[in-house]
Amino acid sequence: MTKLSAWERKRQETKRVATLEAENWNLKHPVGTSVLLHTDSKGDIRTHTRSEAYVCESGYAVCFFEGISGYYLLNRATPLSAEIEAANAL
Repeated sequence: MTKLSAWERKRQETKRVATLEAENWNLKHPVGTSVLLHTDSKGDIRTHTRSEAYVCESGYAVCFFEGISGYYLLNRATPLSAEIEAANAL
């Protein structure tokens, strides 16, 4: 049996947690969910998901968002409730 380095154990744990995070997100938030996305260059913007969440190659839970090139970490997105969206439509 091959002994894993501390780095590899940490990487596996990160991927395990990210997989659970993505699965939980997908159960609660279908594609098209409105979110407040905390971006690097545009500040906080309202957008919506355009993909399911998944674990990227680096081992983090991510998602694609409308109007954004590339993906963002899920922890940068806050789902907006239907009530908030309805109030903003007025």
